[in-house]
Amino acid sequence: MKFQIGYYVVKKRTVFQNQFETAAWYENIAVEPGKYPLYAERFRYNEAERKEENVIDGFILFQLPGVIESDNFQTLFHGCPVGSCYDTSKNAGKPGQYLGQTYPFMVAGEIIINPEGDENRKYELLPEYEAITKTFVSPIDEKKVTTCQLRRKETAN
Repeated sequence: MKFQIGYYVVKKRTVFQNQFETAAWYENIAVEPGKYPLYAERFRYNEAERKEENVIDGFILFQLPGVIESDNFQTLFHGCPVGSCYDTSKNAGKPGQYLGQTYPFMVAGEIIINPEGDENRKYELLPEYEAITKTFVSPIDEKKVTTCQLRRKETAN
C-alpha cells in the first residue's frame, strides 16, 4: 500500500530518461515545472517487537507526466541493430511519463543537505513527515555510523 509523503518538485522544464530491459532502449520525456506526488511504500516493521515503526522503508516512488521528445526501441540481436533503422522521433509529441524510484535515505539526505528554498532541492515533505540523521554504534566493529532517514513525526499522546 503506497501513501503520499510529499512532492517531487520540477523547477524548470526538464528531460528525464526512462530506461528499459534492453540497455539500448530509452524514452526521453520532457516534464514541465510543477509539484508531483511523492509516495512511500511502507513503514519499517520491527519483528522483535511485532510493531510498525515511524521510519519509512522500501522505495520512494513518483510519476512525472510529460511529452515524449524521442525514444529508441530499435530491434536488436546480441546488441546489434536488426532490420530497418529506427526513427527516434516517430513518437515525439505523444504523452508519456517518467517513472521515478529512489530510496528513503537518498530523499532524506538531499533534504538535509539542501535547506528549504535551495534551488537544488527537489523534494518537499508533507508536514507530518521529516528527514533526520541518526547516529548509532555498529554492533560489528563498534564504530559510529550516521544515516539519514525519513519518518513520520512523533505525536504527543
